[in-house]
Amino acid sequence: MSRIFETLGADEHSLPLLWIAAPLTGLIVQPIIGQMSDNTWHPRFGRRRPYFLIGAILASLTLLIVPHSPVLWMSAGGLWILDASMNISMEPFRALVADKLPDSQRSFGFVVQTLIIGVSTWVASKLPDILTYFGVSNEADPGVVPMSVQLAFGIGAGVFLLAILYTVFTTKEYPPEDIEAFRAEQKANSGLRNTISEVYKNIMNMPRTMLRLGVVQFFSWFAFFCMWSMANPALTDHIYDSAKPKLDSLEEHLGEQFTELSLSEKSKAFSSMERLSLLSELKNQKIYLPTSDFKSLLQKRKEPKLFYAGDDAIGMPLDALPESTIKSIRSYTDKKQEEAHANVEGAPLIHRGKFNDTLEKYIKKDLLVLEGFKIRSDYEKSKEFVEAEVFTYRKKDKSYNDASNKVGSYMGNYGLSSMLFALLLTFWTAKRRINRKYVHMISLFIGAFGFLSMYSITEPSMLVVSFICIGFSWGSILSMPYAMLSSTLDRNRMGVYMGIFNMFIVIPQIVAATSLTFMYKGLFGEEPINAMLLAGTSLAMAGLSNLLITNKKAVTYTPEA
Repeated sequence: MSRIFETLGADEHSLPLLWIAAPLTGLIVQPIIGQMSDNTWHPRFGRRRPYFLIGAILASLTLLIVPHSPVLWMSAGGLWILDASMNISMEPFRALVADKLPDSQRSFGFVVQTLIIGVSTWVASKLPDILTYFGVSNEADPGVVPMSVQLAFGIGAGVFLLAILYTVFTTKEYPPEDIEAFRAEQKANSGLRNTISEVYKNIMNMPRTMLRLGVVQFFSWFAFFCMWSMANPALTDHIYDSAKPKLDSLEEHLGEQFTELSLSEKSKAFSSMERLSLLSELKNQKIYLPTSDFKSLLQKRKEPKLFYAGDDAIGMPLDALPESTIKSIRSYTDKKQEEAHANVEGAPLIHRGKFNDTLEKYIKKDLLVLEGFKIRSDYEKSKEFVEAEVFTYRKKDKSYNDASNKVGSYMGNYGLSSMLFALLLTFWTAKRRINRKYVHMISLFIGAFGFLSMYSITEPSMLVVSFICIGFSWGSILSMPYAMLSSTLDRNRMGVYMGIFNMFIVIPQIVAATSLTFMYKGLFGEEPINAMLLAGTSLAMAGLSNLLITNKKAVTYTPEA
């Protein structure tokens, strides 16, 4: 999401605040959904599955829409709807694990859930890079999300919906032991007022172990919010030296009229200026250009492909083009040079006179666009500078998008290592008991090292080690606290207490969203990479907070006497 926010004009300092809708939504939705699912029973769909289905449909629709947002506020609103939908779907999921398994198998169950989450995190993080490898464009005009990201979100929506549908139609839930008593209690607790009252009552009577685990959760989720909101701007800048470029130089030379344009209008003006630069260059060249390629060249956001100009390709600097396009141009050029020795007239070429007429037509069209935005005169005064800035921006933006893909791909390793962590614990907990407190503590310390190591990294490949360490803590965060908590709770209040426990996830995210920039700047310095130092410090504090957990049933499974 941070990549989408940056594309739509957000700077790295405002990113945490744009994420605030998600935790705010969770703070309200999760306990209410938990209480409602505790008091739900449907003969066919059971207790938790109706919420899976409703949330999955809403979340999938939102995933399809968000990457096409034309303005920043729309994408931020999309994140709010997405998080609300995910809360409706995912909060009852944790309660279902506790519903279905006896206490002795809870650690195993939550670990298996973490294993599956780890696989999906790894695949999802790598999707834009994979799609780019197969030829999907990773470049776009200012204010437009690249097609590789749009398609990745679409694939995610489809996979999520199919996975939830499979769960809904293949999983069975156990009915209440006394259905008549359950119906009576359901009737007594029906209505929003009663639901809110019950949630409040349960918050006031929160078990002490939950409160102490909440301290661990606070520091853990504060750290991961730092990563989700700031890792992309921090690492693209610190490791790749490819921060998201701004249009500041163009705004300075094109004056107030350009500055006051909306982001979509700036994008349209930018495209026109980019084409004008290319068309002017073509006008001054002796060029042999196939008609079909010429038409493709002039389409908006199309790369200039496969055109021949004697010894080399012209139109845009080669280093501004993807490697695959450069190879195509050179291959085409070599082929045409061979043909030239035999029969130059054999190729479908545009005659110079008609060619110039066509160029003038397109030049006038783009000048009219700039005139409509009242920036034509400013453009013509600074034409050479603007043309250079347009190409510089495009080159830097390509570098940023490529770096973002790489960062996302490296981040996927935290999902992969959380999967490995879960797999190891799955085999271990299937036959043995574990000390959940110390497993969680050590995992969090390993994750803290991962965050802190990012500051010293100069070689991008070393990010693999950092994210593998972070993945061990992530795998533990998704399993150990819930295993510890569920062992101390009343089964009939599992849903509402899981929802209340999730308040210790969303409250630190709200704190981070409103104070993250101030905190990392005040403690460590101005650079975005310092947000990762803050994340490492917070995760280390989470590890130490495990010493507060003293309930023996929470620490290790204890059979009933």
